[in-house]
Amino acid sequence: MVDIDRLYSFLDGLRARPWTPGVDADADAALLPALADLTRRADVRDAVLVKVVSPGMDRDAFRTVACRSEGGRGDMDGRVSAAYALVDGVVAKAWENPGYDVRQVMQTAYHQDVPKLLDRLAARISPLADQSGLRAVTAYASWLQGDDMPVFKGYLDSLRAADPSDGWAAQLSAAYESREYPAWLRADLDERERAGAVSASTADVLAGRPDPAAAVSR
Repeated sequence: MVDIDRLYSFLDGLRARPWTPGVDADADAALLPALADLTRRADVRDAVLVKVVSPGMDRDAFRTVACRSEGGRGDMDGRVSAAYALVDGVVAKAWENPGYDVRQVMQTAYHQDVPKLLDRLAARISPLADQSGLRAVTAYASWLQGDDMPVFKGYLDSLRAADPSDGWAAQLSAAYESREYPAWLRADLDERERAGAVSASTADVLAGRPDPAAAVSR
């Protein structure tokens, strides 16, 4: 069974202090199995992504998303609908709202570069296939926070190596190849282009972008 509370406490704790892999071997050893479970549980992977890019997500909302596949069949439809509404709302905001600067949100909330941390933790998971869930979150969060292309591409390549057929890898690969960006970054590039700070070719972004509803795990 996935240790949902451990995952939430780990992520929320990053708002108070950085996590340095290798400093506390026991803490790493307790955390890594929960992170590996992201590969097997799409609902948990969704919850972790939403928490990373929306740091104020509380424990109850996290559990709503992460536990949508648990419990009896009687309330399954309502539970799943509530979970998807939470995920779609955050992902749509991150993609579509120019005022939601994911980079600023994450840098303000966390004491370290979270995608970089997740990448380091993923490298400690064995076998390689068990890294894919965490690497998917790493790549998606990196894209949303507007990392430099070589940095993002490194995370994406690591995801592809762990699972070449991963659905998020396909979404992010298409965005990368089409030079699509989240709304806050497109707005920033447009403003900088108007100010002459970047070239038109750099700021030329295609209008089409991944459908937020298709970007989460169904």
